[in-house]
Amino acid sequence: MIRTTALFVVIGFALIGCRESAQPPTTTPEGTPQIDITVDTESTRVGDTVLIVTVTDTAGAPVDAQEIRVRADMTHAGMMPVLGQTDSGEDGRYRVPLQWSMGGSWTVTVTVVLPNGVTAEDTFDFEIES
Repeated sequence: MIRTTALFVVIGFALIGCRESAQPPTTTPEGTPQIDITVDTESTRVGDTVLIVTVTDTAGAPVDAQEIRVRADMTHAGMMPVLGQTDSGEDGRYRVPLQWSMGGSWTVTVTVVLPNGVTAEDTFDFEIES
């Protein structure tokens, strides 16, 4: 019995040691592009949609990105994230297909990767109708 308990304690500590450590928040350096997002449909309903991601500099001029990644997470536990990405756009506007899998509150994280490797990230909240 003591061996079994000791084994579970060792396994528990091993699992705790394997988890990802908390990362400090990153700050956005001056000159990092601004990100805006809109939905390319009349309503935000469950199903297919296209997110329009607009990337500009601080003066409002379009910025070319190497890649745009989108991760949509429901605000409650237990749902898998919905992912989307694109590497093509024009005049700082990028169309990212996405499929809302359920109605409710979603947090969308947009990551912009510039050709020089600099990344910018922003989050947006959406309410999706069933």
